Amino acid sequence: QAALMIQLQEMALTEQEFGQLQSLLKKAGPSETLSLALQALKQGDSLTAFTHFQVFFHGDTERRDRSLAAADPISADFFQHHIDSLFLLAARAAFENKNYIEALDYYHQIGLRSNLRIQAISEMGWTYLRLEKYREAIGASLSLQTGAMRQTFAPEAPMTMAIALNEICRFPESMGAIQAFKNHYRDAYLWLSSTLNSQTPSPHSLSDEETYHEVISFAKRLKGTKIPVQIGSEWIRSPNFIIHQERLNLLLQEQHQKDTFSQKGKEEQKAKTKELLIKAKKLRFYLKEMDIEIKSHGKINERTRSDFSKSFQLFSHDLTHLKRLKIAADHWRKFKTQDDLLAQSIRKSSIQAITQTVLKLNRRMLAQLNEIAENNDLIEVEILNGASQDLIWQNAHPNFRQVTERMKSKSRSSESATVWNWGNTRIAPGESNEIWEDEIGSLSADISDQCENREKYLQVQAKEEP
Repeated sequence: QAALMIQLQEMALTEQEFGQLQSLLKKAGPSETLSLALQALKQGDSLTAFTHFQVFFHGDTERRDRSLAAADPISADFFQHHIDSLFLLAARAAFENKNYIEALDYYHQIGLRSNLRIQAISEMGWTYLRLEKYREAIGASLSLQTGAMRQTFAPEAPMTMAIALNEICRFPESMGAIQAFKNHYRDAYLWLSSTLNSQTPSPHSLSDEETYHEVISFAKRLKGTKIPVQIGSEWIRSPNFIIHQERLNLLLQEQHQKDTFSQKGKEEQKAKTKELLIKAKKLRFYLKEMDIEIKSHGKINERTRSDFSKSFQLFSHDLTHLKRLKIAADHWRKFKTQDDLLAQSIRKSSIQAITQTVLKLNRRMLAQLNEIAENNDLIEVEILNGASQDLIWQNAHPNFRQVTERMKSKSRSSESATVWNWGNTRIAPGESNEIWEDEIGSLSADISDQCENREKYLQVQAKEEP
């Protein structure tokens, strides 16, 4: 069942194959529920998929045996191994079905150390935008642009931040977010463009071995690598790279074990050969002793005869063992030769798979950057349009900034008791903003809503007028 679900998740099955799969998983409890959810996702039916995911994670009143809690130990272990992927799929189904609160709940359950956490945070930004929670959307975007997260490929984060800032009338900061995208992803875009579009020799024209060497050089942080960190980090976070690299690591371990075994076999043969030579010299000594005793006394001393017999038995035993070692060595060499050929074939296929993964990721990242760049052009038009009107309004109300700063300090003191303060960050040049984290781990920027502040300002002014 686990293998069938993986196939269902990763392959585009026909309707007939879907039917066969469902018949195999009939009455299979949570396995059936999950397969129905994945099938609905493949067919673009987000409502059905979301319903089945809800049953899978939380159960239903009619059949509790269809939930994750009712899974047998083997299935539960499999589900836990893929739980972050299932949370992400469930969150996407909820988002497509406009169940944004449920989507956020699934996103938050993805592990902090999971490779899917970056995708989850990026998509959380869009979810907060749909909920019109602009400070949270800005916080989610900022979390992908600070610290170690800054080295990951998350180009949608600056765009969602620009949209959120524009929605709260923070036009200069919104333009700053777009400029931050251009600055941060410029090298990555130029590298991808050169790699995929140039007709001159480029990394795309490298052999599989050379491409793989570049990936490993980046992973090991070797000097001389010119791969932009956002690109390289996306490569080594890929499940396909991780799987095939683990396979290659196992091949290296097996090769080391084979070499160690061969070396031990050689050493044992040498040691046995030396022992045989020593014992052969000892036998030769006894033979000389017996020859002397026959010539001198006409017979062999019983003690000499006994010592010779014992030495000969030991010699014969070691000689037999050495012969068996040589026979085993012949079989071992044949096996090792065949296994080395198989290992070379596996290594080649794994490196080809990694190369294909790198190529697909490069194409996807370049297409994503191009799309975001186009969207940013449209966002800039919106920003400039709003900024021009805002400039006129602020000129008409010169004390607006002073009043809003006073309101902002009051709001900050009231909220600081319920959140963790993670320090300051800059959303725009020349301005420092605090980043807070609430009880469920959502980052939120303390930047104020200027659109909302306009209304508050007008109310304050109306009260102050005689």
